Amino acid sequence: MAMAGGLKSPEPATEEVQELLNGIKTEVEEKVGSKFDVYAAKLYSTQVVNGVNYFVKVYIGNDKYIHVRFHQALPMAGSVVTLTAVQVDKAEADPLIYF
Repeated sequence: MAMAGGLKSPEPATEEVQELLNGIKTEVEEKVGSKFDVYAAKLYSTQVVNGVNYFVKVYIGNDKYIHVRFHQALPMAGSVVTLTAVQVDKAEADPLIYF
């Protein structure tokens, strides 16, 4: 786990990250204005705040990626997941950084 406030180094996405990401897929598609046949978390990083911010590199097919940022509230707040931001037109080589 990262130190509070700092962004952890990116690492391969886990099944848990994919499940959280799946829970906000419809919101991500609405924000981007496109439906995804492929929606696979590849890398992720976290930032510990009042809960956890997730930064995820997502493969959407045809050598295209997006970066998705979402927040997971603390368990005492119900562990609610909220979409924060999406960056489009990303490539596999683009670094996963704070946005």
